[in-house]
Amino acid sequence: MPLCGRERRAAIGEIDQARAQLVGTQPLAVAFEELVPEMASGEVRTLLAKFGLKADHVMRAAMSKLFRDEPDVRNLIKMKAIYEILETVTDRCEDVANIIEGIIVENA
Repeated sequence: MPLCGRERRAAIGEIDQARAQLVGTQPLAVAFEELVPEMASGEVRTLLAKFGLKADHVMRAAMSKLFRDEPDVRNLIKMKAIYEILETVTDRCEDVANIIEGIIVENA
């Protein structure tokens, strides 16, 4: 949110506190919808897709589990590299989705 022409920066721990509200067994979109009931379900899903939160959420959890549970260092390094490649692929897919969205908006 802009404050005096500048974006507000998150306070120390604020992002982690907000992220902690979205950790659990239910899908991220459902948890987010519960936090912002004034937004329509479609708007929430669009927002999450636009910012790639679902992919990032999954990536963080997978990486955390990998470092916590993988005893073999070689396998850990290999899997970390694979996860990073998957993250890059996901980012490129998001870029393509944004381009397609722009085309649709221009031609609507």
